[in-house]
Amino acid sequence: MGLEEVTELRVADAEKLPFEDNYFDAVISECVVCLTPNKQKAFDEKTRVLKPGGKIVMHDVISKAPMPKAVQTDPEVYCGCIGGAVSQDDYVEMFQRAGLTEIDTVDYSEEPRAHA
Repeated sequence: MGLEEVTELRVADAEKLPFEDNYFDAVISECVVCLTPNKQKAFDEKTRVLKPGGKIVMHDVISKAPMPKAVQTDPEVYCGCIGGAVSQDDYVEMFQRAGLTEIDTVDYSEEPRAHA
């Protein structure tokens, strides 16, 4: 597609990204935070490697109710993306703590909403 000169894809640890600060114009996270033990660290790292004015696009599993401890600690359920899921509001709070200010979320069962 002719994007080789402007595209860079790498696999890395979400909690310790091997990139300089302000390295990427955009960060795409596809269903990874629900599998990350230290979710806030993953959010901090996404924000750290993002250039000012850049965008983070994230798609992940959310929970609509608190997860029972038995679900959170079951390795099979955790690896199935369910045990590590948190609420959409929790994700927004983690992005805010990481320093992001313009956060839009989409819950595919609801209408899009903006967070100040």
